[in-house]
Amino acid sequence: MDSLYILVEQGKVLYLGVCDTPGVACTEGSWSAMHCDFERNILPVARAYGLALCPWDVLGSGKFQTEKAVEERARAGQGLRSFSGAGELTELEGSRSSGSWAIESVAAVAHAYVRSKAPDVIPIVGGRKVEHLRDDIDALGIKFTEEQIAFLEGVQVFDVGFPTNFLGPDPNITGHSARLSRGSRMSFPNARRQTSV
Repeated sequence: MDSLYILVEQGKVLYLGVCDTPGVACTEGSWSAMHCDFERNILPVARAYGLALCPWDVLGSGKFQTEKAVEERARAGQGLRSFSGAGELTELEGSRSSGSWAIESVAAVAHAYVRSKAPDVIPIVGGRKVEHLRDDIDALGIKFTEEQIAFLEGVQVFDVGFPTNFLGPDPNITGHSARLSRGSRMSFPNARRQTSV
């Protein structure tokens, strides 16, 4: 890995992406507001060890679209990719709600959502058009409130699974633990609430 990094330092390559190797400084995986499995185990470990996260499929395989955009694609003969499965568009239209937040782009909301979940999130972008790049840039300026994050997370039901659904959220994020505080008083002085980057 050091040898590969030397190539970057020498300017021979701009960036290197290595998959399926032991994590060194970051980890990547499929993660979006629609598919939150990444948050089950990977996100807590990354927070605990200070790893950066490089999610791909942040836009749900192109399914974060308004009804208007879907109709335009249908008229132009462009279908939606089916990597994630069908029947999710109605949930996404509900999750959009960007109009009430003065945000034009559903894609920008999707990018800003994953960036709000941890300190070092660097989404892997894969736009094919100039407007995709504009959406990615717009996402950098979006700061969600806790209520907005809760709204986005409430659209798609996600079971975080055991042990988190038994123990509760990470006390290093929330600042307290209902289960642990039953037996004794504990403080978590280094707790960091998740906030928009």
